Amino acid sequence: MKIENELRLENKRTKEVLLGLGDLVFLIDKSFNVVDYRQNRDLELLFTDPSAFIGKSLNNIGLSESDFKEFIGAINEAKAENRKADLEFSLLVNGKSEYYEGSISCIKNENGQLLESILIAKNVTEKKQATKALHELSLVGSKTTDLTIITTPDGLVSWVNKAFEQHTGYNLKEVLGKKPQSVLHGPETDLTTSEKIINAFRNRLSFQDVIINYAKDGRKYWVEFRIDPVFDEVGMCSHFISIERDITKRKYEEQELIRTREILLETNRVGKIGGFNYDVATNKVSWTDVTREIHELPEDFEPTVETVVQFYKEGESRQKYFEMGTNAIQNGVPYDAELQIVTGKGNEIWVRAIGKVDFKDGVCNRLYGTFQDIDEMKKAEIAINEGAALLENLTSNVPGCLYQYVMDDDGSFSFPFVSEGIFGLTGIKAKEIKEKPNLIFEMIHPEDTSMVNDKIIHSFHTLEKWECEYRVILSSGDVKWFWAISSPERMSNGVVWYGFLRDVSQYKS
Repeated sequence: MKIENELRLENKRTKEVLLGLGDLVFLIDKSFNVVDYRQNRDLELLFTDPSAFIGKSLNNIGLSESDFKEFIGAINEAKAENRKADLEFSLLVNGKSEYYEGSISCIKNENGQLLESILIAKNVTEKKQATKALHELSLVGSKTTDLTIITTPDGLVSWVNKAFEQHTGYNLKEVLGKKPQSVLHGPETDLTTSEKIINAFRNRLSFQDVIINYAKDGRKYWVEFRIDPVFDEVGMCSHFISIERDITKRKYEEQELIRTREILLETNRVGKIGGFNYDVATNKVSWTDVTREIHELPEDFEPTVETVVQFYKEGESRQKYFEMGTNAIQNGVPYDAELQIVTGKGNEIWVRAIGKVDFKDGVCNRLYGTFQDIDEMKKAEIAINEGAALLENLTSNVPGCLYQYVMDDDGSFSFPFVSEGIFGLTGIKAKEIKEKPNLIFEMIHPEDTSMVNDKIIHSFHTLEKWECEYRVILSSGDVKWFWAISSPERMSNGVVWYGFLRDVSQYKS
């Protein structure tokens, strides 16, 4: 009895040790009934009544038909081979499938007959689900054109998709177990961004940015990427997923756009051309930097509708601008006008304001256009006009006519300029002679025509001063004597004469 009790106690201790080895332990008799059962305390909530398993057949504890067959096969294998047999199975517990991996060992008597089987299993539900999710993710990732990288929590590559392999030239075997930055980063990779990536892995954070990577052949490319940690049910990071999109073409286009803008800005600055935009809905006015420079205002100056109007010189310019702007917004009429403004430093300058409108469904959405500093040009124009007026006044009072006569190498001729004094001499207006230069030669007396032409031809070839007295017959039939003198000058395709014509009939009587 003493030996029997010691053996019974030893058997109990052995079972307790075995029962503590796994998350789930079954003692199964030779009829495949559960005779004892233990589970990890952390899993007790999964089974509302653990004792309900005891005494039940294996095919009645929540196993699927296929898993039940796996159990019987594993028990028979363990019995026949005298070693433990591994198996995987799932249990339907409280309406939820739990997955296990374990091994079965058999206890036999001295005759080799099966007494009991012991199942020791670990719960691998989370692992199973993570593997399944990773497989599904890999399946999706393999179909996308974006570059996809999956890493361990430590940032070591565990999987890449086909797009990654095709784009970088690296296959999975070459990058497996390596950190992506050790393979993809190069001379122009931003170190600050690289450090932020490392920090995201270290602190289990999401991170997105743009960075330069390098392919296996050394080719540089830009990617827009996002890194996200993936957590399991207990909040542990199981892996990281990085999705990258090649934006090299877009990046180069952006850089080209920046260069174009810089060139345009510099061109506009040289040409003193700015721009403006007025959003009618928000009542907001926007100016370019050059427009602020024209107004002699600081870079941080923000214009408003009221301040814009006040910059126009009080009087005609301000009133005209107000009327044009109102007409544009209300009726969609564009404008183009030269006006005066008073800058932020009090200087009066001339500007050209061109405005266009965006109209939709009869409503103005936007007024926009250009704004150019034309002060130097306008003042030069005013000076020229004043000089022209003075010259016209002088030539009109000269007792005779000033003219510019041009003869091309092919013999054609014209009068680009004839002063109004020609009308008093010939009765023909200056405009008519400009349009029909032959009129002045048709008036020459027939007896003097050859002489006049010969002298013109001689001056054309020698560039000697042309001077001639000849008769003309007016439309009234009167005959008058004209004296003409002019200085020739060679042009690329002919000769131009600058001369003076006067009536000298009184000296011939």
